Amino acid sequence: MKEIAEFSPNTEFYCLRDKAIKHISDRVVDAYRRAREIREQIKTPDAFNVYQARNREILLSSFGDIPYDNGLPLDARITGVIEEKELIIEKVVFQSLPKMYVTANLYIPRVREEKTPAVLMQCGHAVEGKAYDEFQRAARMIARAGLMVFVTDPVGQGERLAYIENEEPLITGAVANHQQFGHQCFLTGAASVKYFVADAMRAIDYLQSRADVDGDRIGATGISGGGTMTSVIAAVDVRVKAAAPGCWACAGEDYFFVGTSPDSEQIWPGIIGNSFECHELMSMICPRALLFLSAEDDFIPIEGVKKLYGKCTEFWGIAGNASDVQMMVSPGPHGYSNEMAVCAAAFFQKHLLGNEKEFSTELPVVLEPGTLNVTKSGLVKVDLDSLFPYDKNLEEYHQTSFRTKTHEERRRILAEKVYQGRDTRMEIHMRTLKRKVHEGMTAKHLLWFSQELMPIYGILIKQEREEDVNLPITLCLWEGGTDAICEHETQIWQICATHQAVLIVDLTTIGKNASNELLSLNGAFKAVDKVSKTLIQLGDSLGALKTFDLMYSIRVCRERLGAEQICIYAEGEYAIFARMAELLDGTIQVTTENEVTVEQIITDKMYPFQRTSKLLMPGLGGLVK
Repeated sequence: MKEIAEFSPNTEFYCLRDKAIKHISDRVVDAYRRAREIREQIKTPDAFNVYQARNREILLSSFGDIPYDNGLPLDARITGVIEEKELIIEKVVFQSLPKMYVTANLYIPRVREEKTPAVLMQCGHAVEGKAYDEFQRAARMIARAGLMVFVTDPVGQGERLAYIENEEPLITGAVANHQQFGHQCFLTGAASVKYFVADAMRAIDYLQSRADVDGDRIGATGISGGGTMTSVIAAVDVRVKAAAPGCWACAGEDYFFVGTSPDSEQIWPGIIGNSFECHELMSMICPRALLFLSAEDDFIPIEGVKKLYGKCTEFWGIAGNASDVQMMVSPGPHGYSNEMAVCAAAFFQKHLLGNEKEFSTELPVVLEPGTLNVTKSGLVKVDLDSLFPYDKNLEEYHQTSFRTKTHEERRRILAEKVYQGRDTRMEIHMRTLKRKVHEGMTAKHLLWFSQELMPIYGILIKQEREEDVNLPITLCLWEGGTDAICEHETQIWQICATHQAVLIVDLTTIGKNASNELLSLNGAFKAVDKVSKTLIQLGDSLGALKTFDLMYSIRVCRERLGAEQICIYAEGEYAIFARMAELLDGTIQVTTENEVTVEQIITDKMYPFQRTSKLLMPGLGGLVK
């Protein structure tokens, strides 16, 4: 098989590797163009009010039902207090959802108003969560300005690591935790961001429940992932009167072409496809006070931050509050720098306390992370048997899975996802790039397009004596596609020996169609992850696009290769694509090896998230097992 595998269209006339990125980039650019056109029409307060209402509807629809219940008892407890000369730090735990507990530190300045404004700080993607040194320093700086600061552990960080066995975390990285349950949520049809929003809203509930907090003067800040959630909570919850997000908010197109793939909670289904990006999100905060915190050397492009800031000054100007939106640029890289903390402290002092008193701007000291633990073990799962999004998502899955729909309902919904916006009548132009003969077998290297400029590459293998005979075809799907035919030589020979042809096909992002890598961060972010999550934001999915490729390939087998009988042989996760084809076309026969099901991915706490980006389709768990 080596002689067959040596050929690649990428070394001949066809460059396939960047086609998926190009296809998606074109769609993103078009969506952002439409969003700009909408924004350019906003000239009056009435038009801006309509625009804000539109944006709110789109955002909340993307999030789905936020599981926020302000009637649920907070069950809040203070488990310890750290006494310092100028500061008191309370260790707090409260209930966000039933049996889902949030750990937090409340920084209380000793010199303060009787009822003090408070700032909610949401942490970026540091595994230490609230105890990360940058967040400690920022909280202390803001407290020096006379405000309380409530720093919460995001789920999957700090004391809220989600995957615990024998009192030890199985996944320790913040990104890895978020990717793990985030992918499971997508497959169920949920957006994991809703759990972060519920946590933040309940944190505000807690602050408003305290007699020493002025519940009408609440601010929010955070950096990176915490900048995302600061922007979101300020947009969604009007109780936030002033917001200072950092190292995240940026004009969408500028950020997209950086190449990074955001965490799952930063991916909101259909959002880009609905002409919604950061401009629309930040507009929802207007006319409340807003401060953009940015860094010169950040991977978040400063050019895009300035574009966004410029447009926001226009929005706030329409609302009559142009001076209430500000931007600062800190020297250095991505992170909550001391310069940012000083600026944020002055900002909240002005907009929440109503004064501009001097405070010390010296770099604050920090405590050892364990000193700030709210629980004895440092894990809410161990001490409180806390639930996590994985558990809540599993409940939703059992309520909305494939068992609750008829076969015809599932087929119709899947067809809508797979065929939406794609040309189902595109004429087939299949070309033979190369023919090779090896040990009594013939291999034809074939290329066709399932959509405009979206190529599919395949290798058709038959016994040489049957080369001109129309045979049943077994269409093979496995990891690596045509790059892996040598490892599958035995299966190929066995199938051909039964007077069948074998077609190994490279669907989008597989084999010769694999995308060039953009960024790899501990295996969490690959090009396929970027492609997959961008499609979700466009209202599409990589799972749907690949299934469309597969259904088009089946059409090629029938109309161009003369196959009256088609079987799909699939291994591992690729069996999921075979099952989708089986649902869409009842004549397809499916054979699998080491089959992985959607149900297995959703229910298995530790199913490797790195292996699921290639098949993500929101709501897939409700359609196939």
